[in-house]
Amino acid sequence: MRAVVIAFSLAASLISSSALAGQPVTLRSELVDGNGQVTLSDLFDNTGSAGNVMVANGVEPGRNQVLDATQVQRLAQRYGLDWSNSTGLRRLIVRSGLEAAPTAPTTQAARPTATARSASAAMTEVLTYSRSLSSGDIIQAEDLTYSQVLVQAVPSDAPRSADDVIGLSVKRPLRTGQAVSSRDLLAPLVIRRDDLVQVIYRDGSIVLSLEAKAMGNAAVGELFTLQNTSSKKSIEAVATGPGKALIGPEAAQVRRESTSRRLAFAQ
Repeated sequence: MRAVVIAFSLAASLISSSALAGQPVTLRSELVDGNGQVTLSDLFDNTGSAGNVMVANGVEPGRNQVLDATQVQRLAQRYGLDWSNSTGLRRLIVRSGLEAAPTAPTTQAARPTATARSASAAMTEVLTYSRSLSSGDIIQAEDLTYSQVLVQAVPSDAPRSADDVIGLSVKRPLRTGQAVSSRDLLAPLVIRRDDLVQVIYRDGSIVLSLEAKAMGNAAVGELFTLQNTSSKKSIEAVATGPGKALIGPEAAQVRRESTSRRLAFAQ
């Protein structure tokens, strides 16, 4: 009798797994949005009834939408579609199929000026903001898009890809359509003044730990001052994450690596 129960349980498990398995779909070779709304059918073949599920909205004509591949994969799974992402894509760039409306001069006097400027009005595609952002906002994939802008308006420190920007914090208010510049961004704060922080000293097999209060703010890799909650003495440490910091040889290495990444991003 027990064998029958076990066999029945295994069969039920297999049936359940089969029912939960999603419809396999493949990413389209060209991702194009034609109406300002990106749907699952714009991204994948054979989406069936799930094709009308919206992935992104408000895509402006003439701009390309940057999507987080992991978030798209999870959304597809929620609606019964299975995209394996076997190549490990991190971002999906959806090209807008709508033409941006040309801006016509409103007066006869404006036309000679437009004609005179046309020779120097070369355009290029760069990463821009798809919405306005406030100081302290953390940039997400949906906040970015690729747009055509004047060559002379491209910042000298424009990032190479969206991956260089996503997860960073905004220093100052930024407007929709503005080209991305590294000088406007910084690593998000993981330590704030008065936070209680676990400070670790690690050197080979020696590991020591203490609790201290942050005397200022810090991002990952930044040096900041803390006060030992027991002795009340001040110490300097390198932030490694929310509520965590390092001192000693390992801290110096973390700080060097963080500085190298910031310099590479700024180039």
